[in-house]
Amino acid sequence: MTTEIPTRTGLETTLSEGVAIRNEPFVTCKGKGNRLIIGKEAAIGAGGRLKLEFLGNGNTISIGANCQIKRGHYRFVGDNMNITVGDKTTINGAYVLCMEGASVAMGEDCMLSYDIEIRTSDAHSILSSETGKRINQAKDVVLGDHVWVGKEALLMPGARVASNSIVGTRALVTGIFEEENVAIVGVPARVVSTNRTWDRALLS
Repeated sequence: MTTEIPTRTGLETTLSEGVAIRNEPFVTCKGKGNRLIIGKEAAIGAGGRLKLEFLGNGNTISIGANCQIKRGHYRFVGDNMNITVGDKTTINGAYVLCMEGASVAMGEDCMLSYDIEIRTSDAHSILSSETGKRINQAKDVVLGDHVWVGKEALLMPGARVASNSIVGTRALVTGIFEEENVAIVGVPARVVSTNRTWDRALLS
């Protein structure tokens, strides 16, 4: 176990007290002013290696205190974007892509399963056949506090999920869900039940 990020990558790192990095991340940093900030007592790489790609300048990954990030791939293409993970959030495995100036924010005490994909851009253009103008602009993706995201869910540009909600396995989230305490499932995702929340423990 290590508590360091290789300085040869050119990535500016700030590691708080008690950070545990079990497998040294793969880091690609081709720009300037990119930063990785990891909060107190966070644990990184317990389920594999985290891949970090900074293909631009001034991008920041901020991982809160007491987070557990087992593995994944976080990628910036462009400048001045952020991936923010709130305190006590756990992520078993996610691919997070930030492009075109749009960022990803996850609240506190979220729980993300395996093989999740979060994208701020489609990476290609969808055009109006009438005007020729692009209609799929990049947008931020935001999760509130205490959101559970099931295995293989896909959160697309502009997806927003309010606090205390559940996103079902393989859900395709493309819209804005402002109501808290809901369960969201399906392709495309929709609210299927209200007055719901969740707990990490198996309660009887």
